[in-house]
Amino acid sequence: MKKPAGMCIAVLAALLLGGCAAGTPKDATVPTETALAQIDPAAVPGCIPETTEERESEPEFPTAEPFPADGDHIDLSANGSVAAYARISEIALSPADYAGKTLRLQGTYAVSGDDDGNRYLCCLVKDRNGCCMQGLNFIPAAEDEETAADLREGEKILIEGVYCKNGRGYCVTDAHIYRAE
Repeated sequence: MKKPAGMCIAVLAALLLGGCAAGTPKDATVPTETALAQIDPAAVPGCIPETTEERESEPEFPTAEPFPADGDHIDLSANGSVAAYARISEIALSPADYAGKTLRLQGTYAVSGDDDGNRYLCCLVKDRNGCCMQGLNFIPAAEDEETAADLREGEKILIEGVYCKNGRGYCVTDAHIYRAE
C-alpha cells in the first residue's frame, strides 16, 4: 500500500519541479542579490514597476460618505489593488470572520453563472502581476439595480455593502455601485 502512495508523491513532485524548470537553460545561474538590485524593472518585459505617479493617475470614484474608521467597516479600496487582492484572499479563507461587516471594494465588473442558470455579479481585483484575480460577488441595492443592469463587463466600479451569507454563499449584499467617471 505504501508503494503506490510513494509513487504518486514522486510523480507529483517530478511534475511540479519539472514545470518550474521548463524553458530554463541548463547553464543558467541564479543572480546574486547585488545583481538583482541593479536590474531596472522597466527594462524587464512584463514587469510594470509600481510608482506613486501610477497610483495618482487612477480614476477617482464618487462615494456617498467617507468610511468610518472602525472594525465594522473595511475599505478594501484605500490601499490599492495589491492590498485588496491579499485581503480578498483572506476573506475567501475565513468568510464567517467578515460576516456583517460593511465592505468597500474597487475593481473590475464581471458576470459569471452556474449550471443552474444563476447569474453572479462580481467585483474583481488583479494581483500585482495582473495574471490572477480575486473578487467578491455582490447583490445590488434596490436603488442601484438599474446601474447594475447598465454595466458592461470590464468596467471599473466601486461597490459598498454588507458582507453576509445568503442562499448561494457569502457575498456583498445591498451593494451600492459607483462607476468610474
